[in-house]
Amino acid sequence: MTKARESRPELFRLVLMAGIVLYHVLLHAVPESESIPILAAVKTVFHVGVPCFVMLSGWFGIRPSVHGFLGLWSMCLFYSLLLRGVSIAISICEPSPHAAFFAFVPLLSGEWWFFTVYATLYFCAPVLQTFANKSSSREVWHVVIALFVLSFWLGHSPGVKCMAGGKNILHFAFLYLLGNRLRNIPPAVPWLKIAAAGFALVATLLSATTICHGGLPSRIYEDLFFAYNSPGLTVLAVLVFFTAMRMPFGSMERPWHDARINFAAKSVFPIYLLHVNGSLSPLFYRWLHDVAFTGKSPPRILLTSLAVSAGILVGCLIVDIAMRPLRLFFATAIEKSVAASVAFVSRRLGHAIMTVRQ
Repeated sequence: MTKARESRPELFRLVLMAGIVLYHVLLHAVPESESIPILAAVKTVFHVGVPCFVMLSGWFGIRPSVHGFLGLWSMCLFYSLLLRGVSIAISICEPSPHAAFFAFVPLLSGEWWFFTVYATLYFCAPVLQTFANKSSSREVWHVVIALFVLSFWLGHSPGVKCMAGGKNILHFAFLYLLGNRLRNIPPAVPWLKIAAAGFALVATLLSATTICHGGLPSRIYEDLFFAYNSPGLTVLAVLVFFTAMRMPFGSMERPWHDARINFAAKSVFPIYLLHVNGSLSPLFYRWLHDVAFTGKSPPRILLTSLAVSAGILVGCLIVDIAMRPLRLFFATAIEKSVAASVAFVSRRLGHAIMTVRQ
């Protein structure tokens, strides 16, 4: 009998994805939000989504398997082909060998950078997990700190562009081990005080952003508060993460299960694939900017972006629920094809070896 998934992290993942959708709406549909302090502050706060997702992986631990990787890859492939096909059908883009190639290798195209880096982390996880399990807590914390220093130093060095912004395996390894360590903090640690500190930091960050962002050089602001490997965003992500995972209901000691939450959470990553992609998203966000945000004041832009992001979240959820049977059938077909191919190659190799020996 399959054990029911705990609903606390599933609800947290849904909330994080809602924040990521709002962030992308402000980023792509309101390009002028970078120069509007209140919108820049909101974008900064909701930028914690990706770090928290990776810390969740470290909290529970990744157990790599062929089935798990094929599930991740087939999901990206399914929506890559679907979105590319729709964009061609409605004449948004023209078919080409280049587009066809990257439609079939979505993890290499750079279209969804998170999945590319996460796939790398997926295979590196056993090394990180073994180190965390066999080392003392102090040793792991030393490596966590060292990884962050390296990520910050290399990520903000002008000559190391491949490490910029924390969108790389080095920073994901830091977040993974950090999530592992946060789980091992004793439950006796008072979560209310941590939550209070978190809210205080959020308020301080919002105030500082609103007051100072216009006068700070954008590079300094990004290095300190906005980039994934910035110290300010990292501290904020840790406080949000630890507060959410230590709430009084559904703790590790008192599991909480809700079938509706768990059902909806199965669409978290597909929501990401559907609302930000290289096939339909650029045109959609340009249209959204002209229709929903042009000429509005910052407070109205914020309220509109909240409503729009909620609509996008629900719409993408409905689409994936409708497509889920086909998506799972597609994943099963790929898994069976890979298994058959591996079995065929194994038989041929075995036959060749026996022939050589004879």
